[in-house]
Amino acid sequence: METNAPEPKAYWRKTLTITWLALFLWLVATVLVGFYAAKARDLTVIYALVTGLYAWYMSRQDRIHGC
Repeated sequence: METNAPEPKAYWRKTLTITWLALFLWLVATVLVGFYAAKARDLTVIYALVTGLYAWYMSRQDRIHGC
């Protein structure tokens, strides 16, 4: 067992935080763009950005924590 390995609690805390943030952004985008935008394409772009940023961040956290 490595002595300088990050704690699993820190990994899960960050994972839960970024997951809730992504869900919040998804909800805000749905409500705001749904009410104020005429084009569904705008919403699709926002969803793609939220999903892409989430995947990038989680991949980074997996590398840092050795998952």
